[in-house]
Amino acid sequence: MPLADYTLPTEVDLLLGDTAMLKKILCLLLIIPAFSYANDCSRLTASSNTEYPPYLWHTNTQPVQLEGLLVAFMQRLGEVAGISIDTIYAGPWVRTQSQAHDGKLDLIAAFYTDGRAQWLDYLHPEVIQTQSAVWINKKNPFVFNQLSDLKNRTGLSVIGNSLGQEFDNYANENLVVTEVSSVHQALRMMEEQRADYLVYELEPGRAYSMQLNTNEVISLAKPVSSEVLFLAFSKQSKCNTELIKEKLSAALQQALQENWAEELINKAQLRWQHLQNSN
Repeated sequence: MPLADYTLPTEVDLLLGDTAMLKKILCLLLIIPAFSYANDCSRLTASSNTEYPPYLWHTNTQPVQLEGLLVAFMQRLGEVAGISIDTIYAGPWVRTQSQAHDGKLDLIAAFYTDGRAQWLDYLHPEVIQTQSAVWINKKNPFVFNQLSDLKNRTGLSVIGNSLGQEFDNYANENLVVTEVSSVHQALRMMEEQRADYLVYELEPGRAYSMQLNTNEVISLAKPVSSEVLFLAFSKQSKCNTELIKEKLSAALQQALQENWAEELINKAQLRWQHLQNSN
């Protein structure tokens, strides 16, 4: 029976001990909390690639903790939008995307691709602009000015990673790129000259190169792509409503106007450097 069909009992009903009415009251008391909980979207869950410093990274502690630009950005975004956003560890990047695909995770930060747009609603404006680079071993240099310079060379990328739709399309049609499980593995393989190049985001690549001390592996000056990192809503999330998306988009607009990203990435870079120096 719809909630609106319930009526409160009169004094006469109660005095007469109307059994049917008492059952109706008990049923109403059970339904109201469940109805309210099902529609409570004052708290959202968010995540991204947690091997993505200085944007986001995870600790090796139990429980796992997250640090980086996105943690601070999401907290401030939620405060402005009036919605609590918990940035959580949802596993490796492929699993995180799967969680968002199924609606078990409300939000993820990701590049735009046509494939992801099938199960994500991208919010505008973007969180931050990023650049991706071609990484080489200094002992095996080559000139890179355009994507065709990567033809007939062996490349590496990280599984589940995208450098944007344009590069992905070109790579699928023209390049030989092997996907490996992590950027750590990719950088080690580059150090051992087991591939000609690695395609990976510039700032995360620098962060992990610093951590692993892979001094022989460097990024080339010309970006392989320049992309924007968006916040996107799972289409399967019960909280994916026009009202909530409007609140988040308004907060994102404020973030862009006030240039949160520049402030927060500087803090995240310093934090990452401090952690590496203390190890």
